[in-house]
Formats: sequence, structure tokens, C-alpha cells
Amino acid sequence: MSLDRDRGLAYLKSQLASGNKVPSQGNIFVSLKDEDKQKAVPLIRQLVNLGYELYATRGTSTMLYNEDIKTRAVFRISRGRPNLLDLIHDKEVQWIVNTTESTRSESSENACVLI
Repeated sequence: MSLDRDRGLAYLKSQLASGNKVPSQGNIFVSLKDEDKQKAVPLIRQLVNLGYELYATRGTSTMLYNEDIKTRAVFRISRGRPNLLDLIHDKEVQWIVNTTESTRSESSENACVLI
């Protein structure tokens, strides 16, 4: 846990203090709620320019494709396989970026996983 007036900086400080490091290469899983998708495009584009490969859920993957960003599409956990759990099991992702809607039907997917 860490404190800062800026929520993002507080999170960064907590991760640094706990020894979690941002991977310098590898694959990133991205699943974004609709209201976050357009805001995230410039950041995701920077990650791709740094050499990261992307996996994304179908909706996020489609939006990124329309922005000329290539991804490998996977299912939501509740919708089929392959999905994020398969990627984690196979050690295919080093970083997870996930924002969720706060609906009851998706409550099983509202989890934080550190790899």
C-alpha cells in the first residue's frame, strides 16, 4: 500500500515497494471496458512501439484493430477458450491490463492476478 494524491502514482509506488517490476519485454493481455477504450489507445500504441506483443478480448481486440494495432484475440473467461486463464497457465503473458464493468454477471472476472 502507498499514499499519494494521484491514484496512479500511489499504485506505482506500491508496486515498486513490493518488488514488482514492469517487464521489459513479452506479452500483455488487454481487456478494457468501453469507456476506457479510446483513452487507452495512445498508451497501448506506445507499448507496441516498445516491442510488446498484445493479447486482447474480442471487443478490445476489434477496437485496437480499427486503430491499426495488431493483437491476438482470446475469449473472455466466461465465454470460452482460449482465455486469460489459459494464457496465464501457459506463461504466455507477463502483464495484465484489465478494466471491468461493475455488473453482477462479470463479477467472476473482476480479479487481480500478479504474474
